[in-house]
Amino acid sequence: MEGIKGYLLKLLDISHFFALPDYLVLICIFLCILLIFLLSIALRARAFIFLILFLSSGALVIVSPFIYQSIMESYLKKIEFTLTHNKSLQYDAVYFVEGSFKNLGLLDFRGCVVKVDLIPKGLKRLERIKHKINPKYSHIEIYKTPLKKQESMDFKLVIPSPNRELSFELNTKGACY
Repeated sequence: MEGIKGYLLKLLDISHFFALPDYLVLICIFLCILLIFLLSIALRARAFIFLILFLSSGALVIVSPFIYQSIMESYLKKIEFTLTHNKSLQYDAVYFVEGSFKNLGLLDFRGCVVKVDLIPKGLKRLERIKHKINPKYSHIEIYKTPLKKQESMDFKLVIPSPNRELSFELNTKGACY
């Protein structure tokens, strides 16, 4: 029971980042899937058409998160994320990240998020991929500054090294909500 409660709380946290356009895009994708599925059931007498439509609706369920992300990042929530500095300081075990966000989308943003993954240098290829997918050391900074269309916002982060004996490579990403 504790696992379900934790999962629902995490979904509630994620839902705060959604706005009305997010829900409208998700509803449109869901309605397309439902329409194709119901059309396949209506045409089940024709086996070939039924199979094509049924498999299309199943494939659409699988690729729907990618479609949603593509629509949001390409049109509605398009940003220009620029990094001017993204490395360690020379004489200290501290990492400095500096850059800016620019809103190029069709919507105003309530805030932006910068995520910096610290990946140890000198790893083998498979370990490096593993650390990129599930990083051990990560720093997330949330900026709740509203960003209107065509506006820019600068940010600066100072991140202490989680392990002074290792040197890290920074994988920095930014998104706005």
